[in-house]
Amino acid sequence: MLHFSLISLGAGMGGAIRLPVGVALYHCRWLLGPLRVVFFAYKTNFKFENGTIILEPRKLAITKRIMIKICGIAKKEDLDLVCKLNFDFAGFVLYQKSPRYISIAGLQSLNLDNEKYRHIVKTAVFVKPSFKDVQDAIKAGINAVQLHGGEGLFFTLRLQKILWQKHPRILLIKAFGIKSGTKLVLQLFLMRILQKKVDYFLLDAQSKEYGGTGQSFNWRLFDGKVFKYFFKMAIGKTPFFISGGISEQNIEKALSYSDFVDLSSGIELSKGVKSAAKITSLAKFLQGLNLLKGKQ
Repeated sequence: MLHFSLISLGAGMGGAIRLPVGVALYHCRWLLGPLRVVFFAYKTNFKFENGTIILEPRKLAITKRIMIKICGIAKKEDLDLVCKLNFDFAGFVLYQKSPRYISIAGLQSLNLDNEKYRHIVKTAVFVKPSFKDVQDAIKAGINAVQLHGGEGLFFTLRLQKILWQKHPRILLIKAFGIKSGTKLVLQLFLMRILQKKVDYFLLDAQSKEYGGTGQSFNWRLFDGKVFKYFFKMAIGKTPFFISGGISEQNIEKALSYSDFVDLSSGIELSKGVKSAAKITSLAKFLQGLNLLKGKQ
């Protein structure tokens, strides 16, 4: 018999709900409200297997007033400070050519599974990784994967499928180096394909170094009606981070375009050397705007 099978991975939903299609239609007035809520709240994968319609809602992307990601962390004291100040994401760059590079062994030494890091999203930032690289990072305790290089569409889709099947609680972030012109049109097309496959997009300045240059892309693109229209179509409901050249001096402007912001060079003394004073000052600035809740 044909069934609806709703498999929930979200908190509070419990196990699977199975209803024969006939019963579902008969009780549609009861079913419609909950299903609308589920479809709104979850990114849902749809497939048909063995005579069963399966709706597989993915984990919820984290929602809050704003999200601040501190990227390029390689030292325990920096991670401890970012957690203490109640930032939302901590990024670890696993790209060997980056001045902010940290190895898998380095990740393991941070003891990311420690309870004090529980509230922060620990993000492994990759440039053209292998599936084994991603698996090793997950074993080291990360709970988000960011693809920041020239990873192709098929690799991204394949990784999304693997994460969904084996690690459904791991978030997936896909970054794009933004530059006006023909490439931007292609990027919008790729975003359109990936909008229901990734948890976040990240927009950075295009560079050979794959980020961390201190340069911003042209934020004025968001002021154009044509770009805004096609960009909204491309990303759908997928939230996006703005990255590149962001510091305390311009973060308020960045937050006028997106509630999700990524910082790295803007809180450093030099490339790869985080400044505790700048990170603390940023937290106080955001708290002053009521945009970052301090720990009690």
